[in-house]
Amino acid sequence: MTSAGGSSRLLVICCCVSLTGFFLYCVGFVRLELELRAYKERLATLEQRENELATVRVTSIPTNGIRFSNVESAQKRNPRNAQSSSKGDTGVLAPEIQQQITKSVQTATQKICIKKGQICAQGSPGKLGPQGPPGYPGLPGPPGIQGQKGEPGESTSTAIEPFRGQPGDVISAPGIVVTPAVITVSLDQSATFKCLPEKNVNVTVTWSKEDGSLPTGRYSIIKGALHIKNATVVDSGMYVCTIRTDQGTAQASVTLNVKGRPLITLPAGPIYTESGKDVKLPKCRVIGYPPPVVSWTKLFDQLPGGRATVQGHTLTITKTDKKDAGTYICTATNAMGTSHAMTALIVNVVPQFTVKPPEKIERYHGQSVTLNCSADGHPVPSITWARCKGSIPEEHSQVEGGKLKIDSLTAEDSGTYICSARSEFVHVETEVQLIVKTGKDCTPFTHVLSILK
Repeated sequence: MTSAGGSSRLLVICCCVSLTGFFLYCVGFVRLELELRAYKERLATLEQRENELATVRVTSIPTNGIRFSNVESAQKRNPRNAQSSSKGDTGVLAPEIQQQITKSVQTATQKICIKKGQICAQGSPGKLGPQGPPGYPGLPGPPGIQGQKGEPGESTSTAIEPFRGQPGDVISAPGIVVTPAVITVSLDQSATFKCLPEKNVNVTVTWSKEDGSLPTGRYSIIKGALHIKNATVVDSGMYVCTIRTDQGTAQASVTLNVKGRPLITLPAGPIYTESGKDVKLPKCRVIGYPPPVVSWTKLFDQLPGGRATVQGHTLTITKTDKKDAGTYICTATNAMGTSHAMTALIVNVVPQFTVKPPEKIERYHGQSVTLNCSADGHPVPSITWARCKGSIPEEHSQVEGGKLKIDSLTAEDSGTYICSARSEFVHVETEVQLIVKTGKDCTPFTHVLSILK
């Protein structure tokens, strides 16, 4: 019974939902019909208004003797298709009247609006809307007219009459032709330069690279032509072709540009300098095409204001200070990407003694002595002791925290002792003279005692 009752309730609910949906559909359909009817009424009103305006305008214009036939039938027709069928006339309104009628109808149409079945006057224009985004670039124009061919240039041949110089002397160079002068390729592409003599003679052709070497395993020289495959950024630079003949030697240079993200060569350092002196950081050597823009920055800080200059990719800091120490970054950027390299700078502040031993100190045989020495600087200096013309007696001395202590002094311990405060590449020294006496002179005191007795 329970399941049967549940099924009945479910059926009733489904019927109610179906009836509700059907009712809403009918209501929507009726509403659509009403809106369509109202739209038709507004359209008829607009046409009637246009017809009235056209009729009034036509009757108000002087005809200047022009006859109209079947006027009543013309007014009953659709104003958009108004024509005259009179056989006694031309059957067409004068062009001036037609133009005036069209202009009047357009003016009347622009000055009225239809809103909820009523005719209302046109409102004032709204505010100017925001400017739209720029359009896409247009297509390129047709190529221009080719210019006139220029006059041939003067010959630049370096060929000379055969002349053999003395061994070891400079030999005059024959003519040489190298093509192309500049090649620009992308990464992993190939490049080829041709190098030939101007005259057809037996020659020996060799290739080399300025400030570098030819790419190992990726180049070949065939009939005087240099072929480079799988080009990398490192391959960018100038290449020199050398031709040797019995007449002499000739050279010519060409340039290879390889498009790619800049490649930076910069020693990591550290670079040491003393406080108050000028320092030049290593040159930031950059390879890349298009030619990159190079700049310098300091890690977690700014460059020293007014004391840092960059010239030729080299950063110079004048009158260095302790706070100038840190890591400096060279950045190279071009259209292909950005690269960074870092180098470290350490500024040594010359140590200054905060505690110095006296210039001279005396002790007796068997006594002990403590020599104090300490200094301050950046980085913090280390304190060491040494003895001039000898060594510190290790068996009865010790050094701790910059203090030198010697126990059970003997005459052999006399001498000059040196305290050194040392940091990276900078150190200062101070000296103390130690004199060890063999015994006390008690003669006067003994003489007094004998007299008293």
